[in-house]
Amino acid sequence: MRYYLRIGLIQPAAQQENGYRLFTLHDAARLRFIRMAKYLGFTLNEIKQITSTCRTG
Repeated sequence: MRYYLRIGLIQPAAQQENGYRLFTLHDAARLRFIRMAKYLGFTLNEIKQITSTCRTG
């Protein structure tokens, strides 16, 4: 998950003063989508393109 944060596939909804990141149910669904897409053979670059298209379109 930290790697996905670093490369921009997921973004926390908020971050607390103690450094904990807060995620929403939508973030959990996005993480499931990423894992399923990887399982189906998509690369992380392809997944990033798909998810960025879904956000803007």
